[in-house]
Amino acid sequence: MAERKTRATKVSVTDFIKSVENDTRRKDAKVVAKMMREVSGERARMWGPSIIGYGLSYYFLANGKEESICKIGFSPPQECFDFLSRSLPRQTCAHEKTWQASN
Repeated sequence: MAERKTRATKVSVTDFIKSVENDTRRKDAKVVAKMMREVSGERARMWGPSIIGYGLSYYFLANGKEESICKIGFSPPQECFDFLSRSLPRQTCAHEKTWQASN
């Protein structure tokens, strides 16, 4: 089984947001980060290279191994924001792509 790429990292969320090249997206990311922190009651942390996530959600793979991912999160550096949630069976972002935890 392939190694999962989306794991919590030690990268600074503040530094990541500062690195977003588009000024509008960078400002929007600051607003969304504050909103998600208030809604979730959780501290932000980076998941993989581009997801800002809040909280932890655990799930089991087909082989019985337990994994974790953020409960909610977003990714600002693309043409539009991707919003993620583990509370729904399937998540759709603003530009109609589907995100699901990889098994």
